[in-house]
Amino acid sequence: MKKGYIMTAERGKFANICNIIFDLDGTLIDSSSGIILAANQALARLGLPTRSAEELKRCIGYPLERLYGDNPPDRFVEFKNIFRQLGNRVIVDSARPLDGVEMTLGLLSHRGHRLAVATTKCRRHLEEIISRLGWENYFAAISGGDEVTHPKPDPEQINRLITELRAVRRQTVVVGDTVNDIIAARAAGLMTIGVRSPFGGEKMLAASSPDLMLDTFCQLTEYLI
Repeated sequence: MKKGYIMTAERGKFANICNIIFDLDGTLIDSSSGIILAANQALARLGLPTRSAEELKRCIGYPLERLYGDNPPDRFVEFKNIFRQLGNRVIVDSARPLDGVEMTLGLLSHRGHRLAVATTKCRRHLEEIISRLGWENYFAAISGGDEVTHPKPDPEQINRLITELRAVRRQTVVVGDTVNDIIAARAAGLMTIGVRSPFGGEKMLAASSPDLMLDTFCQLTEYLI
């Protein structure tokens, strides 16, 4: 299948979808400037070497261990606590919708789809970002990474949302920009849609073989009808 190429057979795969679970960073929003600032400030406070913006961008959307890197494991909890304290300000303030997301969420919601979010961000940051962007009415359920024992690629978070939504699995799809989104969704028995990420990693995402691979978020409205 060619990326972004609308085919009747591909549309048919998603004809009965009622529930859509979205990843957050790189799928709905870009908060990379705040994440990079908070990560490097947290590392600096611990006397650890900072990392380049490009290096850190490749870690966004994954568990915090990726941002921490190969630093001493026994200091990770300190890093996580400092990072989240700093994030209360800079990450939430830096969050902005990716191109076409707000319009697409509005259209999908208007069509009657039930929308949810599964993110590695903590619940507090997730709630504040949704409030800041005025998206409270779009989502029937949300889940932060601090609410589960095993974050993506484990399916725990996806399964929790399925339960909260009382969703039928064959009527539910996960939309994300990383391999972890696809792995978690597949382990939960759900269909998957990959969307090109502003942070890179497109080849790895495509190699994970989502049921559909899109160039732009807006293309969702052409399949989820």
